[in-house]
Amino acid sequence: MCKGMHLFFLALLASFPSCVFNVKQPDQTENIAPEFQSSEEMVLRPNLPFPTAGGNQLWADCHWFAGWRVQQHVWTGHARLLDSGNVRRAWGSLQACEDALWAARDSGDLKLCSERVAVVVHGLGRTRSSMSKIRNALYESGWEVLDMGYPSTRRSLSEHANQLGGLLNHLAEDGAKQVDFVTHSLGGIVVRAAMAHEDVWMDRLQVGRLVMIAPPSQGSAVAQALKDFVPFRAVMGEVGVQLSLEEMAQVPEPTCK
Repeated sequence: MCKGMHLFFLALLASFPSCVFNVKQPDQTENIAPEFQSSEEMVLRPNLPFPTAGGNQLWADCHWFAGWRVQQHVWTGHARLLDSGNVRRAWGSLQACEDALWAARDSGDLKLCSERVAVVVHGLGRTRSSMSKIRNALYESGWEVLDMGYPSTRRSLSEHANQLGGLLNHLAEDGAKQVDFVTHSLGGIVVRAAMAHEDVWMDRLQVGRLVMIAPPSQGSAVAQALKDFVPFRAVMGEVGVQLSLEEMAQVPEPTCK
């Protein structure tokens, strides 16, 4: 229980701005700025390459290639392209950032170091940096490593699973042949949920192993106890409530090793 509460307060700190200012989280289309609403408008905004300021609970990786990633903001819908050093190389509409990633690939500087990719997924209230030691160890052992960044407290389990499915679809299109997963906590449940839905990547990528570190596979006692507690729901979001015992019992077991 103490460990669970420790993670709870870590997530509280990670989500501090939204709690203090009582920011309402819109759905996928509500209140998106007009310049980002139209899929026809494929524009890039003026950009000064500069390290990002964070906001890890507000950005979702949409496309990853050789350490570069296109991310989309949970609330506004606008996108940005980050290089492997987390320097913003472009921002604007999602399609424009996708095109900028393709332009970087066409330059010949970006290549996968292996057709076998280890997908690393962090836990609830955490960020990609929490998995950095595992990521670095895998990379030094010759793996290509996709360390998925996702707004763990701002979206539902199905939305996280759909995001992961989209990344894997891109991987299949970009030349990967096999994926293995290394996850912590909620990350293991996200992978299991993604594998429970039919998607294009399943026919094109061979799945090796799924390694889950401390997954709440049987549900979380903390989530079960606090699921009706308003501050807990505000900080952890919908997915925090979904970690209750009843909800986790509905997630199918993985079929891989």
